Amino acid sequence: HFVACAEELPAEPFDLVVASGSIQYGADLGKSLEELVKRSKDWVLVTRVPTVSHGPSVVLRQSPQRHGYDTTYHGWCFNREEFLKAAEGSGLKLEREFLTDLDFPLTGMELECRYRGYLFRRTQSTGSSPG
Repeated sequence: HFVACAEELPAEPFDLVVASGSIQYGADLGKSLEELVKRSKDWVLVTRVPTVSHGPSVVLRQSPQRHGYDTTYHGWCFNREEFLKAAEGSGLKLEREFLTDLDFPLTGMELECRYRGYLFRRTQSTGSSPG
């Protein structure tokens, strides 16, 4: 079931919550992760997350005109360790990490942004999971 905003979600949690190609556009990573945790019974899959292995998290300006979009927008490229610490702080434990075939150099920087996926299990300390 796909919804465009959290207000459309049913009250009961899902077995698996998926965020694909979207977490980097939120203003507050911690709050975005906490919302995913709140909606999950057990599992959270966050995928197509732009990350760097070295260096700080950075905000990118994306200009997708060559793909037919007449816009420019901003999104994060997270430092991998910072992202995983935020997930842990939100009540998630990393179970699996996936690499995708998407990666690109950051213009003006000597870093490569690599897209990854993360499968997390809720930790017991979150308290709102039934059961």
